Amino acid sequence: MSIFPRPLKRVLDKIIPFSQEDKIPTFNLGTGTADNTTYLRGDGTWATVSGGGGMMSGTATAAVTDIYTTTISGVSSYTTNDSYIIKFNTANVNGATLNINGIGAVNLVKNNDVTITGGDIRVGQEFLVVYDGTNFQMIGIAPNQMFAYVTNDDSVTINKGQVVYAFSAAGDRMSVKLAYNTSDATSAKTVGIVFSSSIAPNGTGFIITQGVIQNLNTAAYSAGDTLYLGATAGTVTNVKPYAPNHLVYVGIVERANAGNGQIYVRVQNGYELDEIHDVDLVTTPPVNGDVLTYNGSLWVNQAPSGGTVTSVATSAPITGGTITGSGTIGITQATTSTDGYISSTDWNTFNGKQDLLVSGTNIKTINSISLLGSGNITISSGITIGTTAITSGTSTRILFENGSNVVSQSAKLTFDSSTNIFQAGTRVVAGTNGMTDTGGALHVYAGNANDFVTRIFNTSGIGIFDFRTTGNGSWMDFKNSSGTVGVAIKGGTSDAITLAAGRDIYFDTVTGTKIGAATSQKLAFWNKTPIVQPTTAIGSATRAGAGGTNLTTNTTFDGYTLAQVVLALRNIGLLA
Repeated sequence: MSIFPRPLKRVLDKIIPFSQEDKIPTFNLGTGTADNTTYLRGDGTWATVSGGGGMMSGTATAAVTDIYTTTISGVSSYTTNDSYIIKFNTANVNGATLNINGIGAVNLVKNNDVTITGGDIRVGQEFLVVYDGTNFQMIGIAPNQMFAYVTNDDSVTINKGQVVYAFSAAGDRMSVKLAYNTSDATSAKTVGIVFSSSIAPNGTGFIITQGVIQNLNTAAYSAGDTLYLGATAGTVTNVKPYAPNHLVYVGIVERANAGNGQIYVRVQNGYELDEIHDVDLVTTPPVNGDVLTYNGSLWVNQAPSGGTVTSVATSAPITGGTITGSGTIGITQATTSTDGYISSTDWNTFNGKQDLLVSGTNIKTINSISLLGSGNITISSGITIGTTAITSGTSTRILFENGSNVVSQSAKLTFDSSTNIFQAGTRVVAGTNGMTDTGGALHVYAGNANDFVTRIFNTSGIGIFDFRTTGNGSWMDFKNSSGTVGVAIKGGTSDAITLAAGRDIYFDTVTGTKIGAATSQKLAFWNKTPIVQPTTAIGSATRAGAGGTNLTTNTTFDGYTLAQVVLALRNIGLLA
């Protein structure tokens, strides 16, 4: 059954006889053999494709990235103008090649001689591929790059990777020169980067205005660096320029490499102030001293407005008086009573002050109590304790004042480092009395007879314990609350312990007290010569009195009767 409607079938059959299956018999189209290796020539004959080309198709894959291979029946060599429809099963990353039937790998290019770039081929895309005798030209690539065909209007050859600006026109095309950022004329119309290997003066070539350019030396940069127009003709820099140089954004580094670097180009020019759409510096050109003001719709330049200063009055520490014409304004140096500026000397003094005090860091502590400063505590002459400075003498002293004046004669407690003497009392004579650590022990000195070395007072101010020196030694006095001596202990040529009248010696009632702890110790009473404890070896007293061997009340021994001895013992308490 025919696939064509009956009326249309009748018309077609008059032009070309169709078979019953609505196919065109090959013998009706020309002479020769028609199959998948031949094509119909314009002269009505079937011919074999020279080199195997024609409009054959194949599917290309890349076992190795960007190296595509395919198989097409009947292709045995590449001939100029051979055309193929190729379906690519993998995307490209960079420039790529195509090899048909193993004949040889050929570069894939676009726009005549531009190597394809990453992303030009996507998975599943089909392209018309034409062999131009050197490369495979790919027809149908989506614009991944934008180019311009230009004339070099510069006096020098411009090379691949150099930045150019639109200069003029020549030969019905834009002409360019090398761009740089030191003037508006050479930067404002920056248009792209030279893509061809080089363009001689007055020669023509391609520049890229947007997209990827490869095979550059980008070793000086890092991937991701932003590139700006440089100050040297044709160069780029990753250092953002500032006024008076002009800011032109050129692109970004995609790959940093000495010979295979890659940049994505996207030129974006900066603007002069008078190029901004809401700034008008053209109607009234600016002059020195103008300011920018907003007039309600635009920013415009105008002379500063305001009043005129007719006089300037000054007040301390500013000097100069009232100035109505010309004059000099100054500032005085600060003193203890006058405000003003700080001199360099004063500043150095101020700057050399103690840092912030931090307990335990630059403040010493004793039992968590901070002591000012970061070093040791040193006490030297010239210190003030009380109301008067210690200035007399050359030795280091601490004097605790006894009133309003801190002087040695009225000091109550003194330490003299020159003699290591610690002095107590109202009389301070260095080296003659006091206390010192000479010999590793504490020694107490008194310079004159009857000098008190130590005296302890009661709350009434009466001395109740004295330790003093004498001409022959020293003594200790124990006094009652009225100051009367109760016990005196003397040392020297007349060593003695003296009890005042009415003073007693008390003993305990439990263990008792010994007077003399050994029989060899000597004891005496009433100014007698002390003797050891008497034994039976002692001599006998002289007996006198009648009675023979019998004792009577009148018998005496050395003149004493027994009754007198008993009474004497009772009187001193030895008998009850």
